[in-house]
Amino acid sequence: MAGDFLGADSCSTSGCHGGADNRSRQRALWDKFDPHSKAYATLTFGRSARMMETLGGTDAGRDNRCTVCHAPHPVKLIEGVSCENCHGAAEPWLRSHTRSDYSHADRLAAGMRDLRDPYQRANACVACHQVVPPELLKIGHPELLFELDGQLVAMKKHWRAEYDRPNAQTWLVGQAVALRELNGDANDLNQEQRAALTWLLEQAGESAINPDELARRAATETWTPERTQTLLKLLAGASSAFEDAKVSQIQQARRAERLVLALDRLLAGQKSPALEKLFALAQSRPDFDSAKFAGALRAFNTSVSH
Repeated sequence: MAGDFLGADSCSTSGCHGGADNRSRQRALWDKFDPHSKAYATLTFGRSARMMETLGGTDAGRDNRCTVCHAPHPVKLIEGVSCENCHGAAEPWLRSHTRSDYSHADRLAAGMRDLRDPYQRANACVACHQVVPPELLKIGHPELLFELDGQLVAMKKHWRAEYDRPNAQTWLVGQAVALRELNGDANDLNQEQRAALTWLLEQAGESAINPDELARRAATETWTPERTQTLLKLLAGASSAFEDAKVSQIQQARRAERLVLALDRLLAGQKSPALEKLFALAQSRPDFDSAKFAGALRAFNTSVSH
């Protein structure tokens, strides 16, 4: 449902999301802790100016190649990525969504995006967190790697945690959506990422042929601890893949990069010295040592099998 964007201030009165108590201080959390609130500011930095010069432009803060992700609000660019970019344009539902007789379904029918659904949540994020246009990569824009659950955990929560899905489920949905986006971009610079993510999902026992279908199915699963343990067992047991001499060193490094993030989310952030070792070994692509990583992965597998 289309509608007008009204700006974050429309959500931020003291009686709504601009209050001081834990149930109403979402605006304060966004302003102080959420990096999305600073997304526009990065376009004013010297690095952005140099990149824009290389592209032949003049102002990163006004160039659609930059603002499409860093300042997507159609009117108030300075807000960066704010409430409506995630929850949907507020005009159709702003007045009604606070009514005590309004159900969650009523809010969605009025046009609010269903961020309780991990598939919808992933779709709200992935477009700006996975695929970077090749012309931006070539001038120095950082490559992005979308991992929904890890990125949500890293954020200061301004939502009700009781609606969150299990970490492993959110991880799987996010990875499937990330592959869908990579598959939809013909850019050869993303080829290594596509191959590594395809390998990861197949190692997890999933088909990577239709990642959108996988994401939709995973989002509706009744998730169990046993399902998480099955995924953990499959991925922790992948050491032999890193001993395959036919796979290039850079591709092995890409696989390791995705794998360690997956293992972290399947453990739901639990401390693991064996996993910390894997993270250390996966830090540098040029220096990646497949044999060392395979040995450390076997040690990790042993640590989680007891």
